[in-house]
Amino acid sequence: MKKKTLVILFSMPLMALAQQSSTGPDTVITKDPTNPNTEYWVIHTLQGRVKAQGKMMNQKKEGLWRDYLDNSGMPNTAIEYHNGEKDGASITFNSNGVVSVDETYRNGKQEGQHITITPSSRMQSVENYHDGILNGNKKLYYEEGKVQEDGNWKNAQREGKTTWYFQNGKPSIEYTYKNGLLNGPATTYSDNGNTVSEGSYLDNDENGKWEIYGEDGKPEKTVIYEKGKVVKEIPFKENDATKKKAPAKK
Repeated sequence: MKKKTLVILFSMPLMALAQQSSTGPDTVITKDPTNPNTEYWVIHTLQGRVKAQGKMMNQKKEGLWRDYLDNSGMPNTAIEYHNGEKDGASITFNSNGVVSVDETYRNGKQEGQHITITPSSRMQSVENYHDGILNGNKKLYYEEGKVQEDGNWKNAQREGKTTWYFQNGKPSIEYTYKNGLLNGPATTYSDNGNTVSEGSYLDNDENGKWEIYGEDGKPEKTVIYEKGKVVKEIPFKENDATKKKAPAKK
């Protein structure tokens, strides 16, 4: 409901307040007759277009402020303020007047979901913030709308599992992170869904046993790592009954 209100307010006439004054040829200030600490500002460009407008309380931005592009007069941003800081919805528009960024602030810091949208009105990214820091799930999308990356973040660092995808929707890489470093299981895939490699990382280095497969999913060799260095390579033997074709990722 709040975001619908923001859009509607772009087409509303200015507040009918009592007394007007000006700080110069480009800014008109309308004082609130019921509250001497409240003013409504309309800032113009040199060409006479409205550049920005909103309420000032005790010389600080308060409530909804709207900003417009200089060359066209189209909406640029619609941002809610409290006591001079961003507090509430913050919407950014592209040059065609279509929403490109949808985010929320609390006490001047990003809070909750942050969405970016492509010029063709498709989802570009979805992030989550707490107290101004990236925390929670983050998704990036290809231009046509399919997920490109899906992972979790904690205190602006990757945490847990992150998966990257081919444009056909099949996974290409699955990594596990801890405190922003590769730690734990890792798997890579070909675009047909077959496993290419699987193993583990320790503090960004390959560590322990890695199984390597061909593009057809058939095993090729086992590589033993110790802190990123190859200790041993064991080629796959066709008559090794203990080896099986790696399962394809659906």
